[in-house]
Amino acid sequence: MNITILGAGVFGTALKSILDAKNHQTTFYDPFKFPDISLDQALAGAEAIIIAVPSSAIPEIASGIAPFNIPAILTTKGLLNFDAFGDNPPSVLSGPIFDDMVIAKQPSTVTVTSSLAQSLFTTPWLHIELTTDALGVILCGTLKNIYAIGSGLLSAPDNYLPRTLVELKKYLEDHGADPATADLSCGIGDLTLTCTDPRSRNFQFGLNFINDPTPDTTVEGFSTLTTLPNPENYPILHAIRNIIIDHAPISNLADLIQ
Repeated sequence: MNITILGAGVFGTALKSILDAKNHQTTFYDPFKFPDISLDQALAGAEAIIIAVPSSAIPEIASGIAPFNIPAILTTKGLLNFDAFGDNPPSVLSGPIFDDMVIAKQPSTVTVTSSLAQSLFTTPWLHIELTTDALGVILCGTLKNIYAIGSGLLSAPDNYLPRTLVELKKYLEDHGADPATADLSCGIGDLTLTCTDPRSRNFQFGLNFINDPTPDTTVEGFSTLTTLPNPENYPILHAIRNIIIDHAPISNLADLIQ
């Protein structure tokens, strides 16, 4: 199959290694790394698209690929809805996996929302869970970044994950997704990895926040905090937002986890 990968960063490159190993023909579109290849050129002959760009680039990417009407798989985390994609939203791949885990072929599980994604990425070492709850999958992938900042702020206390999982399920239910999606790898699996693994940039941002409270828009959780609607309905998310954005005391979050 001819597949175009939008974004030649570390994760897009890691996904390419899976596709190449399965004898698919892959092409990158990345105006920073490959400025001589236009989007039209990259999509010529494409039968599927893998979206692996930062969330900030999604509106431009979504409008650019819409006229081609090619099946797309979203791997970007940091979105709260599919609005940018209009009437043709992509399927989703999400879960507890870093790029170095892909390169090392470390046994892992991810969640997908289409049979196409399942077919493309199933390997002997990568287990695929299939669900129809695409909204729940992207919400889990987005909110876990914020929760990871909170975990860093508190240095990953043992009782933090159970409390955040309860709130995550409430958020999913309130926004029309299936709370049970939080029990999949895209939910509790990704939440656990991102909230505890030192490779997580969101966790590190929270861990270092006292010494360096400089805003960092490249940290997906920070960017989401600035746009998250009605955080006051979710005490942990609200406390993290108040600490990071308004510099409230960290004790406000610690008190919720007792």
